[in-house]
Amino acid sequence: MLNKFIAVFMIGLAFAATPAYAQEAKRPLVLNGHGEVKMAPDMAIVELGTLSQAPTAKAALDANTAKMAALIEILKTAGIEDKDIQTSNFNVGPRYENSPASGQSPKIIGYEVSNGVSVVFHKLGG
Repeated sequence: MLNKFIAVFMIGLAFAATPAYAQEAKRPLVLNGHGEVKMAPDMAIVELGTLSQAPTAKAALDANTAKMAALIEILKTAGIEDKDIQTSNFNVGPRYENSPASGQSPKIIGYEVSNGVSVVFHKLGG
């Protein structure tokens, strides 16, 4: 059904792109199309992640590593295979205290680590 729609749409585009040479007054060619396919999804991709804050980068990283290990263990216990879990984001950075009223430069008050994973869920609804 979708292939037929695409074929008809492409033919319509070809005609729309071809100049119409006729002795009559030229009329604009108007082409409208709409296609829709509905079906039950067979997979979903979900983004999950962890966030940790601590006074030092090492402490924030250690805390985040433990959280991510626990998250991955939960996913595996739920039947998600290793190939369906992929790192999508990892960031380590300082946290600042901004006090614009004092006129001072921002001061580092700690560190933040975030880690994200993309998880593919197969066989939805079944």
